[in-house]
Amino acid sequence: MYGVANVVARVNDPGRRDLFVKQGIRTVSVPLSVSAGLENAVLRPNLFQILTDRPKEYDVLETALRSRALAGRRLRDVRLPGGSLILLIRRESELIAPRGSTILQAGDLVTLAGDPESVWGAARLLGGAPDR
Repeated sequence: MYGVANVVARVNDPGRRDLFVKQGIRTVSVPLSVSAGLENAVLRPNLFQILTDRPKEYDVLETALRSRALAGRRLRDVRLPGGSLILLIRRESELIAPRGSTILQAGDLVTLAGDPESVWGAARLLGGAPDR
């Protein structure tokens, strides 16, 4: 949309959020962001710290599966770099907890975690990240 992959807008009036969402624009509301941040800091402190104060030796990345060679394959048959892990797969509006039997589909959004070199290597393998 608009020639960019990811459009995000800050919404000052939460009542108008739907206008943005209908156009495919992701929204951020400051009051909701603050409350979600506090909730995650309390309920998921380790995850919150990884995402906000990420140490240099750890990375989290979301990438799209564009590799034709991997589409249609079971996750157990895909050899990712050793220091990387698939945490989550988003397929359209469905969230999938990855298992060895999970079959990858073109366009899946894959959340990777691990050491930066392995994470970026896995993203390149999946066909969703450029060399950095």
